Amino acid sequence: MKIKIGTRSSALAFAQTSLFMKELTTLLPDLEIDIIKIKTTGDILYDRPLVDIGGKSLFIKEIEEALLDKRIDIAVHSMKDMPVDLPPGLKIGCVLPREDCADAFISLKYDKLSEMPKGATLGTCSGRRKVLAHNINNKIDIKGLRGNVLTRIDKLNNGEIDAIILAVAGLKRVNQEHLIKEILSPTLFIPAVAQGIICAEVGEEDEFICSILEKINHRETYIQAVIERAFLKVIGGDCKTPLGIYTELRGHYIDFIAFTAINGTYKEYKNRLSFNEKSARDLSIIENEIKNIFSKANIKC
Repeated sequence: MKIKIGTRSSALAFAQTSLFMKELTTLLPDLEIDIIKIKTTGDILYDRPLVDIGGKSLFIKEIEEALLDKRIDIAVHSMKDMPVDLPPGLKIGCVLPREDCADAFISLKYDKLSEMPKGATLGTCSGRRKVLAHNINNKIDIKGLRGNVLTRIDKLNNGEIDAIILAVAGLKRVNQEHLIKEILSPTLFIPAVAQGIICAEVGEEDEFICSILEKINHRETYIQAVIERAFLKVIGGDCKTPLGIYTELRGHYIDFIAFTAINGTYKEYKNRLSFNEKSARDLSIIENEIKNIFSKANIKC
């Protein structure tokens, strides 16, 4: 059997697709795979902040079109790039075990974010990272910085900025974790929704591919993704408000800490959810429960 997998053309996207292929070929050793690299609008329009041109969904638009047109059978994404609502006819077929969800501080000059002096520049276009970085050190200047992982590292090495913050997962996947000066605690520097999760998107009607992906789906990571994306949906989906959420599964409990920064006001939310075997099988139960929690907190964009 031969299948076509669509992905972005960056080094990180290819590394993530390779991890997915390893899971797939472990299950089906005789499977033939073609990798289809697709350049997305987000890759092309790299000189403007994402919030000004349509958000993270620009990294998946052309890939989803290829999936809907059946030019590819499976699309592999960073799940944090996925909008809450998928196009009709598509669904998340599986997620892989989550990599470290934390962010990392990288600099050629400083060992910690908190040690950066007044006027030192931190490069990021992420509203979440801007808010959290200023919570730790309000003396620094934030400079807009886009590009893939290796591009941002190059800009740091070229002296365009003094420091950058990148996801630990991405650095590990492109073998750049040796650059990390400080891993920022996810309970303080709260991660993006679904950070560190690789997902596979598939056509809902492709029963054979769906059945294969179900066998490699990582249940714990999937539950975390459902919870975190429910939070995102409650507060307005792909809005421009800085936000983050960190979840931990502890037996039949799910602990989480989340934040929003609406109109410049930073708020944190902590809670614990319990679930039984029924709700673990039917994730809509967990999703509804977390929606109720955040709806009662009245956190809307």
